Amino acid sequence: MKFLIAMLVSGAALAQAPAGTTEVTADGCKLYLPSGDAKGASRIRWSGQCKDGLADGRGVVRIYSSGKIARVSETTFAAGKIASAGEAYFIKGGQAVRNRGGDQLEIAASELPTWALELGMLVEDRPVSRAPSKPPPSSTKVAEDKAAADKAKAEAERAKAEAEKQAAEARREAAEAKAQADKRVAEDKAAAAKAAKEAEAKRLAAEKAQAKAAAERRAAEKAAADARAAADTKTVADAKVAAERAAASEKLAQEKAAVEARATAEARAAEQAKATADAKAAADAKATMDKLAAERLAAQKSAAASAPFVPGRGFGDGGQGEPLRAVVTFTLTTEEGRNLGVATFVAGKGEAAIKQNAVALAQSYEKVSPFHAKLLEQPSVITTCGGPGYVVEARVTYPATKTYGWFAGCMGDNIDGTAKAIQQIEDAMHKDFKATPTSFWAYQYLIIGFVDEAGIRGRAEYDRVARPNLMAPGRVMVLSRPDQWAECTTVANKDPKLKDKVACLKEAMEKLKPKDPLGVR
Repeated sequence: MKFLIAMLVSGAALAQAPAGTTEVTADGCKLYLPSGDAKGASRIRWSGQCKDGLADGRGVVRIYSSGKIARVSETTFAAGKIASAGEAYFIKGGQAVRNRGGDQLEIAASELPTWALELGMLVEDRPVSRAPSKPPPSSTKVAEDKAAADKAKAEAERAKAEAEKQAAEARREAAEAKAQADKRVAEDKAAAAKAAKEAEAKRLAAEKAQAKAAAERRAAEKAAADARAAADTKTVADAKVAAERAAASEKLAQEKAAVEARATAEARAAEQAKATADAKAAADAKATMDKLAAERLAAQKSAAASAPFVPGRGFGDGGQGEPLRAVVTFTLTTEEGRNLGVATFVAGKGEAAIKQNAVALAQSYEKVSPFHAKLLEQPSVITTCGGPGYVVEARVTYPATKTYGWFAGCMGDNIDGTAKAIQQIEDAMHKDFKATPTSFWAYQYLIIGFVDEAGIRGRAEYDRVARPNLMAPGRVMVLSRPDQWAECTTVANKDPKLKDKVACLKEAMEKLKPKDPLGVR
């Protein structure tokens, strides 16, 4: 309890919003953005780490307005506050614009970094105008920036000292509260003992009163017996009349009870009949709705039968031990009859749990699909992988056709073999989406995750973590902690088409290595 109070006080001290900023919540993590950036935002996403409920470290902030991406920036946070602002990208007049240290420069969609590719969907096809370059900052500006950084560090240290002071005060208050609670417990115990003593005294008094009443009753019965013995014929007649009156009263009471019991039984029967009728009506209504839903699904399947099918793709190694990881694919269909193939990964303890979790994951993803698409068929588990180990999920974007392609898999020790499998899947997707040697396409993300029994979510938690316009469904719904996954951001930023897949896999695995208890899987 003392620890909890200290943590609450410390969190309150560190969560003061800086001037000119607005507190927002992105993916369950608080952060403070410039008020001008946060104004009018319909949704904000954060791809970095979350420490004590606050954004921490370097990551990507995505700001949506009216359901569309409006601004993407790469920023470093400390306790939810901006520590270092990196590049930012937004759309202005149908053209992509890069903001770097106050310099704004129009750029082509192909120049967008991987983490800002989502803006490419909004870029109009026209020439890019270049703004004149800005001279480098002066030495005075550098000195001012350093002074500002030193001031921020000093303020952080003062905030930490104040938090520790408040934590100590909270511990003192908790100790006083415990002492008061112990005192109340002792007082309550003494009061209970006093009440028990008084109850015992009352019980003894009641027994004494009952004994006195019994003696009086026996005396009255003896007097009555003596009176009856001395009574004359008139007394006998009066007794007979009294007995007849009592018998008549008893008969009347019995008849009244019978009438009331009959009325109660009839009312209960009426209620049961009504409940039966209501249940039948509800069952008939459900059967009608189920029939309409089945007819609608059949119509959707019939309409989608002529549309091109875009499959999700996967790969996997067998792994060691009982199944714990698996690759799952499923297909969704849009209102226009366009089919979308999704490939992702799922986890579960055994094949039965994996199949149940695959169905739950697909149903949750259907609810938050960016295209408002519906499941065309139940998901398929295309391969299962034994024991704990790595999983891979990637999404490739084709802006020219406004389409995405997915693939996923289980990965073992053979990194070269995995890279070769990914390359084969990539070649197949180019055929699916009719990509040409000159068309623009790129990896939007490639995620490496580590799955073990201690860190997987159950299917009951999928609805809780699902978000609209969800990307990387396997990573969001299956892995319960941020330190279970990593991206090859360095390789992807330098190589949007991800030609060096071996380097990408090694970079992501290196980020996970200190947290991987097995060392290799």
